[in-house]
Amino acid sequence: MTQQNNSQYKVTADPVRILIIDIAYVLIISGLLSILWVKTIIIWKIFAVFFAILFLVLTWKTSKPLITNKTLYLINDQGVTDYTQKKPVTIPWQLIKKIELVPNNATYQIGIIAFDVITDQKKTAKQIQNNYSENGNLAIYSIIIDGFKFRRKPFLAIYNELKRQGIIYNPKILINEQYNLLS
Repeated sequence: MTQQNNSQYKVTADPVRILIIDIAYVLIISGLLSILWVKTIIIWKIFAVFFAILFLVLTWKTSKPLITNKTLYLINDQGVTDYTQKKPVTIPWQLIKKIELVPNNATYQIGIIAFDVITDQKKTAKQIQNNYSENGNLAIYSIIIDGFKFRRKPFLAIYNELKRQGIIYNPKILINEQYNLLS
């Protein structure tokens, strides 16, 4: 879901999508645990309990963003802030070079490409330091918002908001839209 406040746009987990996925997981768990009441060898029952526990953990991990109501992305006049990382990363609009909507298998994804995001090399991770040094002092950062986590309408609303604010705060941003001809 998204929450809009003037030029501040918060992207949070889509509750309908998460509930649909969790219902499917609960049905799978129920099917696996029903093996406990069937007359079969013990190894099948152990496998069923093991996989039921795995799906239970998966259900918890899927539900966690909805329960905590954590903001995933924040789009405002400062730029785009990615809260999905361990340490939030804010990319100013001036550094964003491209916003794209592209098909990815059965869903769409939004790509936000930025350059020169790294300002303090001492605080960056080793992997990003290597990327920074190997690319001619040009750091590349990308945010990928996967359409699988959102329903189509809220997902396209996120993209339209990125487009709208991107054009306002940095008219040089390249906007790229690729639609799947098969859908």
